[in-house]
Amino acid sequence: MTLGWRVRLLGRALVAATGPVAAMSSAKRQALRRQAAPRRLREYLNGKVAIGVTRADALVPTPDGDLAVRIYRPTTVTSGTGLPVVVAFHGGGWIFGDLNTAEWLFSEVAARVQALVVAVDYRLAPEHPAPAAHRDALRATAWAAEHAAELGGRADRLAVLGESSGATLAAAASLAARDSGGPRIACQALLYPITDLTLSSPSVAELPDEPILRSADLRAYVDLYLGPDGDPIDPYVSPLLARDHRGLPPALILTAYHDPLRDDGRCYAGRLTRSGVPVRHIEYADSPHGFFSFPNICPAARPASDALTDDLRRALWLPEGDEPQLLETSSGPPDNARTCTYA
Repeated sequence: MTLGWRVRLLGRALVAATGPVAAMSSAKRQALRRQAAPRRLREYLNGKVAIGVTRADALVPTPDGDLAVRIYRPTTVTSGTGLPVVVAFHGGGWIFGDLNTAEWLFSEVAARVQALVVAVDYRLAPEHPAPAAHRDALRATAWAAEHAAELGGRADRLAVLGESSGATLAAAASLAARDSGGPRIACQALLYPITDLTLSSPSVAELPDEPILRSADLRAYVDLYLGPDGDPIDPYVSPLLARDHRGLPPALILTAYHDPLRDDGRCYAGRLTRSGVPVRHIEYADSPHGFFSFPNICPAARPASDALTDDLRRALWLPEGDEPQLLETSSGPPDNARTCTYA
C-alpha cells in the first residue's frame, strides 16, 4: 500500500508552501486564504469546472448574517420533474476554503447526478469557532429544502455531501436534522470525514507523517476550530460520539488508507451499521487524505468520483415511494480499493 512519487512530491510541496499549521500566524493564514494559484496550475491539480453546468451565487439569511452559497445547475436535464438537491461542504480544516475550493467536484456531481448542488461558504475558524460552521451547515440545508421548488429542485430528494472537515459538517447536519424534525435527508456522502474531534482514532497516532495531512497539523486544525470554549465531545461537533445513530440517512463513506483520519471513517461506518443505517464504505489503498481534490495526481480520484456519483444517482433518482438505497457492489471494487457494503 504505497503512495506514488507524484503524491509524495505534492505533499512535500504543500508542506513547503504553508509550513506547520500550529506555527502559522494570523497574518499568514489570511494571506493563504487570499492567495490563488495560477488558473492552469489550479486546473491541473484540482480539475476544471464540469462542462454543461451553470453557476449562480445567492445569499441565505441567518441570525448571524447572510451566508453565501453557490448553486450548480446542469444545463441538460433529461427528466421533466424537479431535480434532486445536494447540499455540499468544502474541506480545509474549518480554517481554509471558500466557494472556489471544490468547484471541480461539486460541478461534476451536478452534471453527472443531474442535481442542483448548493455549495456552502460556511464561516471559518478561528474567527468563528465551533459550532459556527455546524450551525451554518444546518441552516443552509434547511434553506435548500425550503426553497427547493423555486430553485427547480425537490425537497424530498435531498442529500448532503462533504469533503474532510466538510464531511463532518454533512454528518452533523444529518444528525441535527434528525433531532430537530427535518429537513428529511435521503443520503449523506462523506469523503474521509473527521468524526471524533478528541482525536482518539488509532490512525491519528499510527500515521503521523502522511502526505497532504500530518497528525500534528490535524491537531492544530482541531484546536483552532474548537477555540478556548469548544467541546470536542459535543455530538454535533463529533458525530461519532452521538449517543444514538438510529434513523440517520443511508451513508456512503470513502476513506484513504494513508490518512490519519482513516479510522474516523471506518469507525463511523461501523457505528452507523450497528444502528441499522445502510452504509457503503470504500477505502482506497494507495491514497492520502484529500485525494479527491487532486484528480490529476491521485489515481483513485476518478474511480472514487464514479462511486460517489453512482450512489447519489441511485439514492436520489428513484421511483416515487421507494426508500433511498445505495449502489450494490456488483463487479467488485477497483484494484486499489476495498469495499464493504453493509445491509
